[in-house]
Amino acid sequence: MSQLNLHVAIGPVQTFVGQARRTRDLWAGSFLLSWLTGQLMSRILRAGGEIVFPRVGTLERPEDPLLAAILGKPLESSALDIGSLPNRFEARVPGSLDPNTAVAATLAEWYDLCERVWDRYVAPVAELGNDTRIIWKRQIDGFWEPLWVLGDSLNARKNWRTRWPVIEGGDHCSVMGDRQELSGYLRATQKTKQDEFWEELRRKIGRLDLRDGERLCAISLVKRLFPKIKDRLFPNSVLESSPDFRWPSTADMAALTWLVRIARDREIRPLLESYHHKVKELVDDRTFKLLTGGHAEGFPALKPVREFASLDGNLFLSSALSNPKATPLTDRPAKNSDLEDPDSKIRRQLLKTLEELELKAGGAAHPYFALLLMDGDRLGKLLQQTNPERISQALSFFVQKTQPIVTKHNGRIVYAGGDDVLAMLPLSGAIDCAIELRHAYGEAFRTLEGIENEATASCAVVFSHYHNPLRDILKTAHRELDETAKDGNGRNSLALALMQPGGVKCRWAGRFGGPPETLRKLQYRMAEPDNHRTSFLYHLQHRYGEWLSACAPEERRAVALAEYAKGREPNPAKRERESEEFVDLLLAACREPRGDDAPESEATFRLGGAFLTRFLAERSYVPTESNDGPDTL
Repeated sequence: MSQLNLHVAIGPVQTFVGQARRTRDLWAGSFLLSWLTGQLMSRILRAGGEIVFPRVGTLERPEDPLLAAILGKPLESSALDIGSLPNRFEARVPGSLDPNTAVAATLAEWYDLCERVWDRYVAPVAELGNDTRIIWKRQIDGFWEPLWVLGDSLNARKNWRTRWPVIEGGDHCSVMGDRQELSGYLRATQKTKQDEFWEELRRKIGRLDLRDGERLCAISLVKRLFPKIKDRLFPNSVLESSPDFRWPSTADMAALTWLVRIARDREIRPLLESYHHKVKELVDDRTFKLLTGGHAEGFPALKPVREFASLDGNLFLSSALSNPKATPLTDRPAKNSDLEDPDSKIRRQLLKTLEELELKAGGAAHPYFALLLMDGDRLGKLLQQTNPERISQALSFFVQKTQPIVTKHNGRIVYAGGDDVLAMLPLSGAIDCAIELRHAYGEAFRTLEGIENEATASCAVVFSHYHNPLRDILKTAHRELDETAKDGNGRNSLALALMQPGGVKCRWAGRFGGPPETLRKLQYRMAEPDNHRTSFLYHLQHRYGEWLSACAPEERRAVALAEYAKGREPNPAKRERESEEFVDLLLAACREPRGDDAPESEATFRLGGAFLTRFLAERSYVPTESNDGPDTL
């Protein structure tokens, strides 16, 4: 039987994945898109086809964990909650296979999953809405646009538009702003009815799953609620080993560094246990169950305090705990206004207990976490240079390495497939994780003669306040990756940005193989008490400004040494030598070479690297007596 090349792409990607208000929404979009791809792949395999790119294994021996679970053949010790299949793939299929039939069967799985969400959660309150069922059907039925072509390329087919996006009328979804929210009412004239609909749905779902003020469309609600009906995702034989789909929030990730410090201190652990018991004592059973997400299971460093660290991250951040909207402690709504806290007495008691824990722990948790985005460089060019199946094999090897590396640094993978990685990490170890992932990418291609040195990857890490909108953090990460690490710095680069509530405050970029390691060493040195003085850096920035970038390296060094010496006690030669070593390390970390073969003289000098390491050293590390620098997570 003749074999044909089939190229498939499932979209829209950015609309489904990128429009996310919470980390759980972001993960859900990535996972469901991968799951949908896996459903289509499984039908191609069962029809006698073969997936050529990416490498996922065969029908008898699947290698991708998500596809294996869909086929009812789960791999041992493989996480099933990670989106690992790209939305675009190539296959060889028998001439008898009708792609339209396979696509229709795949979409039927999506419709069935959505109907389960409707039946369990929305149908009981639909009568309170205005044409809620009509809105639901319109949004669910018309969302996906699978593209396929039998031939050599999908690029031309992707230019054909079979459906044009339409901005719907009515009040719009809190997450996907081009779609109508499900109640069907206009807030300007029908606020009471709209609130009644959402309050009843919120009561059924739980206030932590649907916060006050959130009004969602059908797509956003499916992303939010599908983990509660996971029996539709995999065959019955896989259900016992399928994950609980409990996903850490940005607040969870921000509190992680602080919790790991407590986990290492036997004297402080009992205070964390007492705080956990205090929460259980004060809130009702249903709320306590919602406030214990179980996300601590995914972080090995929390093993000594796993049960007590499983509280929602908002309960470990005083700013979040103080906010009734951010951290509801009951399912009872506010009676008179959106600002009224029905449980102010409980909140005050928890804040007092948390303050005591912070005092014993040597300080409060810092409200920052890291988002890491990695992407292979010039993969299309590599595919033209060598056999795509060999490239696919190398990428498969790389993907297998990503989870152990990210887990080692107490991170969680949102997506890892092909040459792409998206992960969340605590501040500590984010740079180390980026360096290790880049090394693993290179190692995966080392056996491919002719291109082993051309297979590089670039990475962006955004250190963000947990309260920043997730979509803004993602946009920043993509911009730093594409415009800074790739286009601006010649690829094979790491771009870092510090994103505070007011926006990006400082950034840094450098090519892998030298500058990132220098930055890491500076981070260790910054953690030393003598190097904690922020005034030194601010004086350099405000007194000398752009002159530092334009002056000769020897002049820059002399000025930096003079500023660093101010305020320090006179010391013999040893102190002078240590000062010179530190300043030289700082200046080296602030040099950002441009382009693949740019000479050192063309490097850009910016103090962003120094301010970033100063920020990380203060918030991420616990100084130790080790000569290797502070202890990392």
